[in-house]
Amino acid sequence: MSTRQKKGTIIVFGAHQDDIEIRAGGTVTKYAKMGYEVIYVIVIDSVYVSTKYKPVGKSFEDLSHEDILTIRNNESRKGAEVLGTSEPIFLHLKPSYYWTSKKITSWRVNFNDDDDELIENMKKYKGKYFCLEASRIPDCVDEIAEFIRKYNPEIVLTQQPNDFHLEHYAVSSLAFIACRKLVEEGMNLKLYAWEMGSCGRMVKFVPDVIIDITDNFSNKIKALKPFVSQLGNDSEIHIKYAKASARYWGAKIGVKYAEPFSEMLIAGNTGGFYLDSNDFDYSSSFSGIEHVQTQF
Repeated sequence: MSTRQKKGTIIVFGAHQDDIEIRAGGTVTKYAKMGYEVIYVIVIDSVYVSTKYKPVGKSFEDLSHEDILTIRNNESRKGAEVLGTSEPIFLHLKPSYYWTSKKITSWRVNFNDDDDELIENMKKYKGKYFCLEASRIPDCVDEIAEFIRKYNPEIVLTQQPNDFHLEHYAVSSLAFIACRKLVEEGMNLKLYAWEMGSCGRMVKFVPDVIIDITDNFSNKIKALKPFVSQLGNDSEIHIKYAKASARYWGAKIGVKYAEPFSEMLIAGNTGGFYLDSNDFDYSSSFSGIEHVQTQF
């Protein structure tokens, strides 16, 4: 971090090791350079890797879930160092994919799954909470709220709630419920979600904020390069996506590269039920992309 006086604090909750760099790397490094303390958090112990990945010093078939977690967490450490954030903080929620010896691949956990090996693998993971259930577990919500309260941020960034990827959705829901709890207790903060992830979107994405990252784009690309385990020792897919997305959103605000975010409304009272049909007219709230904000 910079030795300049801190301007404020931002917490970034990524579901997996690489989500922050792909979706918000330019924004994160921009605000870190501006003097904000950026707390870099990976929520889920993701152990998915490509079958084309070639680990150093060990055959792919010999990788355990502990090996993969170490590899992926080290990729996050390298990414965070480039972005200028805190050391990564890993919250260790249990993933919905588990490494097994049957197929040397990852299996999605189903609640009615009676596979003994799968159940035993689930028990090996550090975390107390299963990620897809976390937002419905009061103790987990309280722990996340306490974590946020500890750093007292003005801004929280996280996954998009309309993301088709269930683990992205789970982390977004957890952050939303924890932040809403804190706002209801009197904390002043805003919660923003970046664009949907690799599994696509469920609804049209309309950003409230588009951040110019032109001067920080090279740092975003540099931070993406360590993430090779999911792509078979090749980070070019991430980089090609990052360039295409950043160019698209940059064009919306007249700059070369940008990243979009939508605000997740966490105010305690939204006014109750609408009783007049005119109350349902949202047109004044959506003035078009030309009125989008360019800073948080």
